[in-house]
Amino acid sequence: MCVLYSRLLQVGYIHTQGEAGKLVCVFSQPVPQSAVPETTVDLVNSGAPLCWGAPDKSVYSRVWAADLALPLDKEHSITLSLTSQPTRSLVVGEGAARALEWVANMEECGEELSDTTRSTLEEVKENCTTLDELDPDNKWVMLTLVHVLWALDSRAHLPAILHYLAQLQTLDPLRHNYYADMSECWPASHHDSSDTCVLCAAEGKTR
Repeated sequence: MCVLYSRLLQVGYIHTQGEAGKLVCVFSQPVPQSAVPETTVDLVNSGAPLCWGAPDKSVYSRVWAADLALPLDKEHSITLSLTSQPTRSLVVGEGAARALEWVANMEECGEELSDTTRSTLEEVKENCTTLDELDPDNKWVMLTLVHVLWALDSRAHLPAILHYLAQLQTLDPLRHNYYADMSECWPASHHDSSDTCVLCAAEGKTR
């Protein structure tokens, strides 16, 4: 029953060291390894299937990760074949990039989040805690939390958001100014009647 009612919420790629990295799938409910979608890289099935594992070594898990080395000298396309759903692709940019794809259908940002969207975001928030076990102080996980907390309740979560952004400035010095700008601009946006939801740009901002 877990598989029947589970949804694939996100898929992400994390470069850990050099060309080495991890492909991560996050589900709404614990699922067995067999529920992880079939994966191809650069439209070519490399032969040996990826070896998926759960952070806590359990048989059923919300988070499944596989080691996947990608050369840094070019962009890569990771394709996931989902049962009864359109095939989805995750693009990993050239260099030591991170990539994030929201797989569950997220509503366009509006005045209020629907119950379904809010529930999905809460699930993602919980799963990010588990993802942190895979790679402590991982920038991708922190930035995901920043966007999720902002989408859920930017005013209530502003202290936590600013805390994560401060950590990101230390962990990712090459993008220090980008995170600093977010720290300054996001609180100010509460005074702007045209405030827009930054979650919509999450995918493009994780590299």
